[in-house]
Amino acid sequence: MAHVLFIRPCYDVETRKLVSWSNEVIDRLDMSDGLATFTDLLGNDVTEFNVLAALDDYVSLVVFHGHGGDSYFVSRRRDGLREMAITIETLTRGLLRDKIIYALACNSARKLGRLSVQTGAKAYVGYAGLVSLTLGETERDFFVAASRFILTLSMKTPGRSRTSCGDAFAALKAAHEDIVAFYQSGRGVKSFNRAFYLANAEDNLESLVLLGDYNATI
Repeated sequence: MAHVLFIRPCYDVETRKLVSWSNEVIDRLDMSDGLATFTDLLGNDVTEFNVLAALDDYVSLVVFHGHGGDSYFVSRRRDGLREMAITIETLTRGLLRDKIIYALACNSARKLGRLSVQTGAKAYVGYAGLVSLTLGETERDFFVAASRFILTLSMKTPGRSRTSCGDAFAALKAAHEDIVAFYQSGRGVKSFNRAFYLANAEDNLESLVLLGDYNATI
């Protein structure tokens, strides 16, 4: 059975938006009749101590939603200073070994993602560049695609084999491509806003990566 660890900071507009969306994913898992279990570190519970304590052998999928950089995930900002939830130093302990990581966080795939795989993670799905949640009419589509990625990996349908990380990633990437195509087609919002949303969508698509084993499963 899959066990998902959610790491969900909540301290500004972007992280509150991510929390609101991911509540729907957690509700689905909560009603899954035992197809998957989860631990939810939310808001002030997202500290480096709590994250390290939660990264035990039972966790098969780690989901982080929030701000990041090429070598860290941010747990909160206090008095203008960033507090970290996961850093490169964390990975040297091998705590992500045999896990799949999905990080909706800017730039985190550059170093953090690569080192995760090098230190034993099965796969890392995330973004090597900036991630924009400002997508106009397609913002909901973005979140639905992310939800499906998490649920497809973590919930095994009885009588069927588990979906591979590569197949789930292909569907996630296709959804990003559909958002780009929507604005390229000229549909939707007025031309000025369309160009802005298109640029954001293209940046999201370009920076989305899968590192590690495409055939990995939970």
